[in-house]
Amino acid sequence: MVKIHIAQIYYNTSYYDSPIDFLEEPLAFNEKDTPLGKLRSLDEIQEYLVKSKSTYIEHIRAKLLNIANWSGDHNCHILAFPEYSVPPQVLLELQKIAIQYSMIIVAGTHRVQAGPNVESIYRDLQIYEDTNFIGCACSPILCPDGTVRIAKKIKKSKWETNLATPEKEPKSFQIECKGELISLSVIPCIDSLHTDVIGKVLSNKGQRPNIIICPSESPPTSLFVSTANLLASQDTIFCYVNTADSGGSFYNIPKCWETYLKGHSHFYEKLPSRTEAILELIVEHDGFYAKKGSLVASPICYHPFPYPIIYMKESSWSEEVNQLKTDIIELLETSNTVSAIEWVDLFMSENIAKLPFLVAYNIRYIRHNILPLYDGNISTIEKATLCVAINKDIENTLILWSISRLLKKYRNKVANTC
Repeated sequence: MVKIHIAQIYYNTSYYDSPIDFLEEPLAFNEKDTPLGKLRSLDEIQEYLVKSKSTYIEHIRAKLLNIANWSGDHNCHILAFPEYSVPPQVLLELQKIAIQYSMIIVAGTHRVQAGPNVESIYRDLQIYEDTNFIGCACSPILCPDGTVRIAKKIKKSKWETNLATPEKEPKSFQIECKGELISLSVIPCIDSLHTDVIGKVLSNKGQRPNIIICPSESPPTSLFVSTANLLASQDTIFCYVNTADSGGSFYNIPKCWETYLKGHSHFYEKLPSRTEAILELIVEHDGFYAKKGSLVASPICYHPFPYPIIYMKESSWSEEVNQLKTDIIELLETSNTVSAIEWVDLFMSENIAKLPFLVAYNIRYIRHNILPLYDGNISTIEKATLCVAINKDIENTLILWSISRLLKKYRNKVANTC
């Protein structure tokens, strides 16, 4: 079986449209804001933009590497990040992690810039092509053997008017990972909403994918459900990973299959907005859907499960949750489920206000889905109390943005005088 992780996170957009480089901006992309990049002709602003980008790159590098190492430690086969979430400056280090853990990392997308610094990264990855490479949006697929495959964006959204689209055909790749031969395609965001793009990738008889990864940065997510349903009818797993601000990351598992999946259903098999988390799916990738005429009618996969991403710098409650897990397991080992339920109820009444949203819901999941009819599987308790811990040296991305908001009044004042 194959374990897939899709990482829904907050990030600055790895995209530029002269004179604006969104990695330099102190806040995430917002159509209502006036980007500082429009004022880069002012020496003070230009100096600030350089420092702001350097600070952000170091932040997102540490955050992405923490997440990738966590997925590697948990035997992940495929880890996928959202559209425009991974700057090229982080790719070489992610490549090392892909090799170390023998996993595939779909490194979101980014818009390719010109310049010797970025070009040297592409050459080290052996993906630099020619000057036509510049200006397009590409998704690097970092493979366990150290090779890198590239999926380029084919279509443009309304805010990507200057994006280069030299690629006309979607690609599929066969990649060996932990003894599994995985047929994979990466179709970014708006490309997956075009039936001609989906049709071409499915009609590729030689390398038709079992899994399609869709890195996205989209406020409306309902449109992608239609694509997911279409691919479900074609026996293809669709993995949609979006920004945390909009949420909605999901896998295309038909609702009617819920009672036949392994594990237990969760409140959030589709991640809510304003939530950073990894959504995990364990699946038989080449036998996900029941074959026509088969007597084996049940899908070979588990319920998706969400793991909250937490920042240890602000998670003083984490030791208490770990102690709760230990206490529950001790009570269950003595078949004392009533006391375990009462202990969870007491813990939640005293601690719910300080717990992150998804952490609290995972504890409720234990209380309402697992304990009432406990089946003897201790690993379910361990799984439901597990978090993706970002180390104490790394600031919460939202805090980083909040600090940057202090510049907003000054920025607006400068904008109004120019």
